[in-house]
Amino acid sequence: MKLSNYRAISFDCFGTLVDWESGIINALRNACDDKLQQVSDAQLIAYFLRQESTILADTPDIPYPSALSKTYASILAKLDRPCDKSKAIHFGNSISEWPLFSDTIKALTHLQRHHKLVILSNIDEASIEVTRARLLCNFYRTYTAQAIGSFKPALNNFNYLVRHLADLGIKKHELLHVSVSRFHDIEPAAATGIDTAWINRADTLNGTLSIQPEFSPSIEPLYKFCSLAELVSAHKAGH
Repeated sequence: MKLSNYRAISFDCFGTLVDWESGIINALRNACDDKLQQVSDAQLIAYFLRQESTILADTPDIPYPSALSKTYASILAKLDRPCDKSKAIHFGNSISEWPLFSDTIKALTHLQRHHKLVILSNIDEASIEVTRARLLCNFYRTYTAQAIGSFKPALNNFNYLVRHLADLGIKKHELLHVSVSRFHDIEPAAATGIDTAWINRADTLNGTLSIQPEFSPSIEPLYKFCSLAELVSAHKAGH
């Protein structure tokens, strides 16, 4: 199926549109001062993914900023570092400081001319509103973990997406889901029967870490791109 034939394209937000890795790494290092200087960026992201996944699975109703604060505390505990509560709270509220990828705005600007664009995010309602304003895009719908009641990679989130778009007249085969994370998005979306596009950004860690043994998916995406810019180029070329 050609990319242009999809009526709707849904996006993971943080990691795909927003550079959460840089945001997480900078926020962690700023909060911990010099305590993490011996820990590499790759180690920090690996710690973050493991701790966050456990917290989200164990507490599916937790607001995402609170989940970030708990993840911060868990990482420091794993590294035998003391945790300052005020710094944990600041880390949880750092979402608005996370940068956008350089190709995000141009990609969304192009794609919204041809498709209904949707966000499916593990974030809370308040945080997504701040982020949506920065994305400069008129999203057709936004679905958050807070509204759904569970966090990706739960299949419930993708069934929710399919069900709500179906109520709006968009069928499952008319939807493409786009994400950088095979663990959080590509595998559960594909398992739900949604076509998927994996954005494996060469300059980020998540694409590599999400195919490590503990995060390894078994379902291949329908499309693979190195960036949103490459997806847009394929779209313009009629692929």
